[in-house]
Amino acid sequence: MRIFIDLHKKPQRVRYCDSMNAAIVAALDKAGIASKDMVGPEAQPWTFGMSGVAREDGFSTITGLTISTPSEIIARGLMQIRPEWIQVHSSNGDVIDCSGARRHLGRLPADGVSELAVFFASPILIKPLGKDPETEWIEEFGSVDFDAAFRRGLERRAGRDMDISFSADPLTLAVGVTRRLVHLRKATNGRKVIVPAFSLPLTMRGHPEDVRFAYMAGLGAKTRAGFGCPILPQ
Repeated sequence: MRIFIDLHKKPQRVRYCDSMNAAIVAALDKAGIASKDMVGPEAQPWTFGMSGVAREDGFSTITGLTISTPSEIIARGLMQIRPEWIQVHSSNGDVIDCSGARRHLGRLPADGVSELAVFFASPILIKPLGKDPETEWIEEFGSVDFDAAFRRGLERRAGRDMDISFSADPLTLAVGVTRRLVHLRKATNGRKVIVPAFSLPLTMRGHPEDVRFAYMAGLGAKTRAGFGCPILPQ
């Protein structure tokens, strides 16, 4: 299940990914989804991506919001969500109010697809194996086996082995990877938590069920915080 919230008529000014996560969780709560299914170690897989313009001051002007899940539980909430439910007035200074926006079904790959080229609505965050998930992140995309890293994260969220691989052509890896620093959240001590994330076109290959799961669940770390949300090329 995937929905798209069109915010072109009412763009949102957002600094922290954590703020949009809170707004979506509030909306899913209104739709009757239990907290344990949205957040925490036992949460269902879901992701989101904010489209718009990132500014040098850390703020982004958001004109679209993609929310995606392979979970039937979260999908029930997405079917009911109204844009006006996606709201938050955060202590970090972000104010989000999506009332007046338009809600559409998101674009999905055709059934039975075993190879899929994707871009990303939100950049990818990658955690080194065995490292602290809050303080240590991959700084250079070429320094990691991203195929293994993505598959490892997907298998953990799916609770099963997956027949899937990820690749990018050599030219893309050489000059087509965009790195940017993303404001994740504001810590209780007032410090801004900023993480390095990456965008690039990728190809996913494997069993159709696993390719579809990856497209719906997102790739990399902290997908529920708004990272690694794949989208189809226009």
